[in-house]
Amino acid sequence: MENEATVTPKTDRQRRKEWIELYKQARKTAGVYCIRNTVTGRVLLGSSVNLHGPFNRHRTELRLGSHRCPALQADWNRLGEDAFAFEVLDAVPAELAGLERDEALRQLEKKWLAAHQPLADRCYNTSEKIRVRQF
Repeated sequence: MENEATVTPKTDRQRRKEWIELYKQARKTAGVYCIRNTVTGRVLLGSSVNLHGPFNRHRTELRLGSHRCPALQADWNRLGEDAFAFEVLDAVPAELAGLERDEALRQLEKKWLAAHQPLADRCYNTSEKIRVRQF
C-alpha cells in the first residue's frame, strides 16, 4: 500500500480569512449612485470610492427604520421597499487611483448635482455635499 497524502479540508475560519483577503485586494469602483423613488422620481444622490458598500448600508438603515434622511425614511415606510431602485449613475474609470480618482469623483458629483437642480424639488439631499451627507 502506498502512502497517500491526506488532504485536510479547510476550516470555515480559514475560508473566511481567504475571502476577506480577496475582498481587500479587489479593485473597488468609485462613482455616483442614487436611491430613486420610482413613484415620485425623487432621488437621494450619493458618491463613494467603493460603490458596493453604500447600497448595503442604505438598505439596512431603511429596513431598520433608522435612515439619516427623515424624508426618505418616511417615503420608504409609506410606499414600501419595492418603490425604490438603487442605481449606479456614473463610475470613475478603473485605471484612475489616488488623487486622480478623487478629483474625477468630485467632477462626477458636480455633474450629477447640476443635473438635479434645484435640489429641494428633485432630491432628498438638502446639501451639495453628497459624500458627507447632510439632510
